[in-house]
Amino acid sequence: MQVVLLCAGMGTRLGSRTEALPKTLLDLNGKAVLDHILKSVDLDEISDIIVVGGFEIGKLKDHLEKYKGKPLRIVENPDYRDGSVLTVAKAMPFIEGDFIIMNGDHIHPRAMVHKFISEARGIACATDRDRILTDDDMKVKLDASGAVSMMDKKLSDYDCGYIGVTFYAASHLDLYRDYIQITLARHGYKSNVEKIVQCLADDGYKPGVVDLSGFGWLEIDNEGDYRHALEQIAVNPYLKRLV
Repeated sequence: MQVVLLCAGMGTRLGSRTEALPKTLLDLNGKAVLDHILKSVDLDEISDIIVVGGFEIGKLKDHLEKYKGKPLRIVENPDYRDGSVLTVAKAMPFIEGDFIIMNGDHIHPRAMVHKFISEARGIACATDRDRILTDDDMKVKLDASGAVSMMDKKLSDYDCGYIGVTFYAASHLDLYRDYIQITLARHGYKSNVEKIVQCLADDGYKPGVVDLSGFGWLEIDNEGDYRHALEQIAVNPYLKRLV
């Protein structure tokens, strides 16, 4: 199974912290956010990692020269100011089988990632039900069969939250390639990668979910998130194992 890490964005909501630094390289308790993510996917089931960078990619490449783990490829998205659909598109020529897509500003405990890839089938989104969701959180509405029917931050009626990881089986690889283009056609080049899931749901492909409540995870999108992450990575027993 391959991992695609989306690390191209500019992280403007973190202000001066990311004026000249990719958000995924922010220091978090002595290690870059990216290093915590790479440790979380250091699992036997993972064959290799594709990191898609964009903003300040030279710094990303320099940082990853020290990485000694799984085979890793760095891919550049020069259109990093646009939507993350274009970021994931840059990884597609290098994907050969089952793969998971992860955001470069989300940190998940290794046990959480392991549970997800152990249970995911077909098309599956990682979700949880143990958070109070805010306006900025991605929300998921399920249909009667338990499949994703809607995914959007603006939902007022929802069943769970999306936590930034999606699995696609090798049998859906060509479908996913097609739906990158379909999503761009329907929603434009500013679309985020979650719009692909929505388009698949709209057309009856019924993306599934895996409930990962009970672990805790981190998103670092703004200054409040960053300060919260500094606190949680020191006290959450699952996250502490990444330090």
